[in-house]
Amino acid sequence: MEDFAAAFRNAVKEVNKASSLTRNGTITDLVDEIGDLLVMLESLANKTLTNWAKDIDEETTTLYTGLEDLVKTVENVTIPQPMHEVEEYIEEQLLPNPKGPTVPMPPKVTLTTARPATSKPNSTQASNETKSSAGIGNQTNTHQDHIKIPFLPNDIFERPRVGGKGSPLFDDSRPRRTIQPLPIVELLILLSAFCLAMVGGHFCIKARATADRNVGYISRLPRSGGGTLECEANPTVDRFLAVFAYRRFVQYGQGAKLEIRRVGADGVPEVNRVFDIESLVKREGYVDQDDRAKLEDFLHTNNALEAMFITKEVNWPDFQKIKDKIVSKLRDAGVSGDIEVNIHDTPENLLVRQNSTWARFIRDRTTMALMALSLIGLVWYVPYTWVKSKRKSVVAKFRVKMSGDGYWRLIREKVNAMALQASSAPLRRAVEIAVPPKGPVRGALVHAMLTGLAHSLGPGSWTEDERFQSALKRAFVDNGGRGFSQLELSESKEALKQLGVGMAVPTTAVSWRRPSTPTRMAAHEITTLINRSGAEGFTVDRANLVRLVANALDGPKGSSRDVATLVWGCGKLGVDLREELTPLVGRMAQLSSKDAAMVLWGWAKMASSASTLQDTGEVDEPSSHDSGISRIIEQLPRIHRSFTGVELANVIWALARLRLFTPTFTALLVQAVEPPPSGDSTVAISPTGMSSIIWAAGLARVSTGGEAPPLEVTKGLYHMTISTLHSMDPPCVVSAIWGLGSLGMLHTSGALPYQVVMAIEDSATAFDMDNLKSVLQFTWMDPSVTACLGPEVVQRLTSRTPPTWTRSIPQVCLYLSRGALQSTLEVAQAMQSYLDRHLIGIAPSSVDAARLVAAFSNLSFLPAASTAMAKLRALALEGASSFYPNTYCMYAIALAQLNQAGDRLPACEEYLTIDQACSLVWAGVVVLIQGMEAIISRVVAATAEEEERPSLPFARQAIAGLWARGMADEARRLVSMYPAGTLSENRGSSSLHADISQTLRSVGYVSVRDEVEVCGVYRADVVIEDLSIVIECDGDVHYLHSAAAAAGNSHVLIGSSVIKDKALAQAGWKVLRVSVTEWKNCKDASAKQAMLRRLLDRSSSSRRWCN
Repeated sequence: MEDFAAAFRNAVKEVNKASSLTRNGTITDLVDEIGDLLVMLESLANKTLTNWAKDIDEETTTLYTGLEDLVKTVENVTIPQPMHEVEEYIEEQLLPNPKGPTVPMPPKVTLTTARPATSKPNSTQASNETKSSAGIGNQTNTHQDHIKIPFLPNDIFERPRVGGKGSPLFDDSRPRRTIQPLPIVELLILLSAFCLAMVGGHFCIKARATADRNVGYISRLPRSGGGTLECEANPTVDRFLAVFAYRRFVQYGQGAKLEIRRVGADGVPEVNRVFDIESLVKREGYVDQDDRAKLEDFLHTNNALEAMFITKEVNWPDFQKIKDKIVSKLRDAGVSGDIEVNIHDTPENLLVRQNSTWARFIRDRTTMALMALSLIGLVWYVPYTWVKSKRKSVVAKFRVKMSGDGYWRLIREKVNAMALQASSAPLRRAVEIAVPPKGPVRGALVHAMLTGLAHSLGPGSWTEDERFQSALKRAFVDNGGRGFSQLELSESKEALKQLGVGMAVPTTAVSWRRPSTPTRMAAHEITTLINRSGAEGFTVDRANLVRLVANALDGPKGSSRDVATLVWGCGKLGVDLREELTPLVGRMAQLSSKDAAMVLWGWAKMASSASTLQDTGEVDEPSSHDSGISRIIEQLPRIHRSFTGVELANVIWALARLRLFTPTFTALLVQAVEPPPSGDSTVAISPTGMSSIIWAAGLARVSTGGEAPPLEVTKGLYHMTISTLHSMDPPCVVSAIWGLGSLGMLHTSGALPYQVVMAIEDSATAFDMDNLKSVLQFTWMDPSVTACLGPEVVQRLTSRTPPTWTRSIPQVCLYLSRGALQSTLEVAQAMQSYLDRHLIGIAPSSVDAARLVAAFSNLSFLPAASTAMAKLRALALEGASSFYPNTYCMYAIALAQLNQAGDRLPACEEYLTIDQACSLVWAGVVVLIQGMEAIISRVVAATAEEEERPSLPFARQAIAGLWARGMADEARRLVSMYPAGTLSENRGSSSLHADISQTLRSVGYVSVRDEVEVCGVYRADVVIEDLSIVIECDGDVHYLHSAAAAAGNSHVLIGSSVIKDKALAQAGWKVLRVSVTEWKNCKDASAKQAMLRRLLDRSSSSRRWCN
């Protein structure tokens, strides 16, 4: 209807336009305008008919009826009448009523279903039209025919019509729509469904609300992650309080706090300090007698909806004393304004409800929803819960267990700092004067400020002031030591140390004078960068350093000291510019000992940054860039006697790092062990320098092209290192131990020197994984070292922040597994835990995977069939053929010891020694190794050659492998090559063996012996000779540790025992195994006899029992 209102308003505009046409035009124009109006209304009607739905068909028909009445009304309008009357008629009779949604129709309009446009006008109508036309001024109507006005389609008027006069659409007195009542059947269906939903929901809620009869009271802890406290039914008052009231449930960072605030004149807190006193609050609270009486009533109430509200408060009897002291201290320091001291405790309120079935049913949210949907239930539910839901409140108080005087001693310094901060305007002014925000920093002013503060105020929390810290950062870190003298820098560093400020102070002073040459400018700039390198987020711009070196080459020649400083600085920053610096080093003249030491040290550091040096002798080949320092190497014999202790140590380390093991290197080592001249402290070598020298000597011994120092020099280095080991920091301890181990000086007396063990114990927690690998490489044989470092490695591998993966981790695990550990199972489980968590995100090499498998084998631990273990074996298999022979044999033996029967190994591409071939013959009994026939043939051929005879341990392995394969003649031939008794295992007879032998004799076996040599290499625990039975006593060492074994599901025999069983079986023996644990569980002799009878009965050999 709103569209029709707009259309009728447009009709008014058209009629006004027609009025102007009657004054200035002809009646034809007026009729045309009215025709256009009707066409527009017809178009609107067609659109309305298309868009409206069928369910409002009656209103649509009424609308078209109104349109037809409009057409009739327009036809009956007398054109000559004034236009303003036509406009008033349309607005009053035809337009919608603005006050209501209905449109009143003209009272005397008659509707017809006949279409007027199809009938011809009669003569009377024509004459009347002619007369009317003649009466309009002087105009004459030239259109004698009837005017054809477009009408609506015929089918519109054939529809059943509702509307017109008295229609709901056009009559304000009746509602526009009426609500049809639903049939009685539909009402009954809906009512039945509602009743079923209510009944079903009731029973579902009641089933869910069934309470645990053992739990009488519950309460939720919303601030603790939604936990629930539960108390048993029918508790005593003390038990109830112990569960709900006598404990505080506060999260980290919350709880009781002592707040101190100074409020300014504008009401804004200017100083706010908070002290956490939650740790001082007693863990056990208390309740007054009145509240205990309330609890007694609550525990015996019959009202299931009654609840108990428990409020927890902190009570400090000495709080007023603390408050007075804090306020007095702040007032004495000149702090003005209002000072507020309060105890703020995080609100902790518990609502304890009864855990009965009825209470849970009533409080269930689904019950509330169903009651709200049911009007009858809601009328009952609301008054019932309002009357029954009562709450009683009690207060649980917690005392602070520290006296006021004791706590004041703890916070006095912090309150002093707060007072200083509140009145720190003079201090801040002094900082601004000493370190202005802009302009150069004057070292003298900064030095005076720091020394004055150190002597007047001393250390305290005032040093944490943001402006003070920013000023120090600008003076020392950003400024890079410029504007200070060397004395001012050192004294400022000492003052900061007294104040307890951990600020990095440059070690070298830089003047503000402009450098005279490009080389000096480069040295000046790189020194500044080194002083700034301690700042957080510092990075080195390599392009800038290259530009500085290029400028130094293009400019005038600089001094040797400037060139040495530039080379030393590049090494210090770890930027490899050896190629760019070679021309500068070649132009150095008048070389001093200090210049040579700086250049060599910097050159070696740049070489270290460009490679991956490991403390194992696996160093890179000499680089072509090292030719740039050949001139300096040539001058060392001339100047080496001028070296100080620090310079000598740096030069020896640099030559070793560059692998320049020349006679000059040996001469420098000899100079290092010479006693220094009396009174000359500069020649003495520091502990740090000593660690560098012993590391270099060890590297010379293990490197290709190097050689060990003379024996006297080695002994001198050993004694000097041992005497200074306790003064070294952890990295230096690692270098010293590795150097001593490489020189073969650690186990000269059979055990580690106690100085080495003590140094390892003192520095164990500071070692990283690379340090642990270097230390364990030469010390894993000592039980004291493994007992110290084993738990440390276990703790790191199982911690929440485990170490980042490096190649040192497999080596550390391998060294530890070889040592004498107190708990091998803990180490193995820690390894498995680390690999299960982190092996997915790392990519260890094949060698690393083989080392980890070997570590599990040494620990006799069979990892679970997890993704980690499968990945390790797959990685090792990928590169097994290219392993070094030692690594290949280690991996094959590890698989055999883990009893991985069926695993395949490709043939080793490297040449195998006779000892390595013997190991593979032993491992090949369990593991399938390609090319095993050739290996066996080589071992068999060695029996005829005296020169290639394997050593004893490997000969034992070969003989056992040959026996296990049924090659008895070859095994006996190999045994005959060695003296009798040298190949067999050592006698290890024990009381257990004797006990089993005695028990067998007691049941009638006479040919019983223990510790009998069989197959030439083994000793059988107990032997029944006439029956060819061997009884092995199996302790824990004969089985692999595994998750399945720990659960008691299965026991996996270790590989060496499997091979022994096969060898004995091929030699004609029947092997039976007795568990040591089961034997010890036998309480008396009869139980032991019964156990042996059952064991022998299961054997397939013939029996001969004697009664």
